[in-house]
Amino acid sequence: MTMMNGYANRIAWVDLSEKRVEYLEVDEDDAAKFIGGRGLGGRFLLKHAVGKDPLSPENILAVMVGPLTGSDAPLSNRIVAVTRSPLTDAFADSHCGGYAGPALKLSGFDGIILAGASEDPVLLVAKDGELSIENAKALWGKTTSEAYRSVRRKYGATSVFYGIGPAGENLVKFANIMHFSRFATGGRASGRCGTGAVMGSKKVKGIVMLPDMKKKPKPSNPERFKNAIAEALRRIQESDITSPGKGGLSVYGTAVLVNVINELGAFPTRNAKQTVFDEAYFISGENLRGTIFRKQPTCFQCPIACKREVRVTEGKFKHESEGPEYETLWALGAMTGLSHIEAVSYLNYLANNYGLDT
Repeated sequence: MTMMNGYANRIAWVDLSEKRVEYLEVDEDDAAKFIGGRGLGGRFLLKHAVGKDPLSPENILAVMVGPLTGSDAPLSNRIVAVTRSPLTDAFADSHCGGYAGPALKLSGFDGIILAGASEDPVLLVAKDGELSIENAKALWGKTTSEAYRSVRRKYGATSVFYGIGPAGENLVKFANIMHFSRFATGGRASGRCGTGAVMGSKKVKGIVMLPDMKKKPKPSNPERFKNAIAEALRRIQESDITSPGKGGLSVYGTAVLVNVINELGAFPTRNAKQTVFDEAYFISGENLRGTIFRKQPTCFQCPIACKREVRVTEGKFKHESEGPEYETLWALGAMTGLSHIEAVSYLNYLANNYGLDT
């Protein structure tokens, strides 16, 4: 058991083969040596899944958060899926912003470890430090946004969903895990390494979290913590990149990098045969903001607000979703020679719905 502040001191070990949940305390020594969600997740992987087939029941999927998650600390509220990757066959840590991380902590957990594999589709529901395993046959086959709408109808508007689409169900090796909430209606992703395929191999559609804001982590020294936050916010405000409403990342999102990297001659283009895309401006953050931009929500306790939500109101690319990030813009845009911002955004929308990494 750890006595360090910031931890819920509760990890759910879910044996999906036996439909059994065991609750573990956070080991004090591990918490000090393996800091944060990635660190603790890696520790569990090292103990239990070295050398295991990534898509076998013997592999584990550790969904973890760190000690600052759920607190007032800016830029510290992510969730991470740690596993052995079916795409690379190596250590994988795939991170996601939004509200999934704080929701897990405020549901009473530092992590949920998926072990074994269920025979039938299941949904895990976390609330007040307890985890239930529920039937998810009705959700299997649904897109990520359809699944979230079903979850919201059943568990309420404050429910937070972290789960997979058809790509993960069908074990696509670059399937992601998508996150939706009332504050992230367009979806955020744990995109890299095929973590969605691992969740799908265990027949888990996703995790539903029902957070309680009264469970926010309490610092051991509130005054020093308050001062550290103030200093972090000052540095964010003074930066030309992150200054809220002024810096490039805040005004144009990660897509601000499109023109910058293209000017440097390092923009992956036409299947990486070229490094400059002549039509880069049309898929840039500057053009996105002037065309399909709808609004600019933000992640939990983040003043920068780099994410975009976009809308196309008519035509064959009609959609409303999370805006494409920098890497999506080159992967679905420049790499294919596509410079139509509405088309690239629509491809991103489809990928998010099916649960595919972009």
